Amino acid sequence: MIANIDTGRILAISDIHGCYETFMALIEQLRLQKNDNLFITGDIINRGKDTKKLIKTLIALRENGYHIFPICGNHEYYLISTLLSPDFDRTIQFEKTLNAWILKKDGTVKPKYRAFFTELPYFYSVENVYFVHGGFNFLLANPFEAVHSMLHYRGRYDENLLPPEMRIVHGHTPVSLEIIKQKVALNSKIINIDSGCVYKNIPELGNLVCLDVRAMELFVQKNVE
Repeated sequence: MIANIDTGRILAISDIHGCYETFMALIEQLRLQKNDNLFITGDIINRGKDTKKLIKTLIALRENGYHIFPICGNHEYYLISTLLSPDFDRTIQFEKTLNAWILKKDGTVKPKYRAFFTELPYFYSVENVYFVHGGFNFLLANPFEAVHSMLHYRGRYDENLLPPEMRIVHGHTPVSLEIIKQKVALNSKIINIDSGCVYKNIPELGNLVCLDVRAMELFVQKNVE
């Protein structure tokens, strides 16, 4: 999906995984403005302790005029698949996802959350940059239609397979902050910005990272949950 953006910064965050306090600390560090464009490359939900508050905040930011572009990750895809399944059973399937807050007392999904999750695209493109959760498999005939790869891709990239001038910013596979810094310093065409925010007990992880794509500037927030 092509994003229509304003003249502000193009920012990207990935794999927040319900770490609301860490996300808010990073937003404060960014001094996010209404003309900025914030892309969140999937896995917003689960694992962390406050997915509900995080989703409510993202919805509120958009309602208040901030340009927030959330993308479907594999965790959101599982949630959507559960919601739309004809065999949906809130007791067996849904409460295990820790997302029972999305339901009304009668077991139906609250409309604002259904809209939020079912409208998530698998990728956004802006200028020459493609934001996606897992990645694109350019060995396939139609990489921009291959949903499984966009959600789950962990393969190695041959940058020579990318179309000229194309840049990919993605998450899904946690990497150390040093690897991310190296990619940014080298102005790499493919940058993984998932530094495993939710894994705060692993020394090289536990960071929520934001990349300013135009400036190639990195903002880092340690997990404060």
